[in-house]
Amino acid sequence: MLGVALSYALLATTGTDSGVAILVVAFALMGVAMGLATTPVTELIVTGLPPERAGVGSALNDAARQVAGAVGVAVFGSMLAAGYRSAMRGHASGQAADNLAAALRRGDAALAQTAREAFLHGYIWVMVSCALVCAIASLVVARSRHFARPPD
Repeated sequence: MLGVALSYALLATTGTDSGVAILVVAFALMGVAMGLATTPVTELIVTGLPPERAGVGSALNDAARQVAGAVGVAVFGSMLAAGYRSAMRGHASGQAADNLAAALRRGDAALAQTAREAFLHGYIWVMVSCALVCAIASLVVARSRHFARPPD
């Protein structure tokens, strides 16, 4: 999970003029880190239960991931939208103040640049928040003895 936190931190350093290389590195790191975190946790959940309850553990694991994903998209998507709107305040009105695509469609180069920077403002806020959530979660799990595998 610290690898995921690091990938979000890398994504937070991107700007409107960043190249694709930093995105490739950050997403590759995130993919590897998520793979290294997800597989052992799933295995621990399923094998930590008696064989007749393994299906329940698997279903609970899947449900928790689905709910966490939906809540994460809602919370962080709202943060991104709020960051964009906050940065656009005073620079645009109507849909352009609430929607990057609407601001870009207006054909005004100055407004388009302001909208890109406003989107980046919200994006960085979200990436830093995600990095912090992942770092804190990894520290909580690392310090918890509850998640340690019992001796065979």
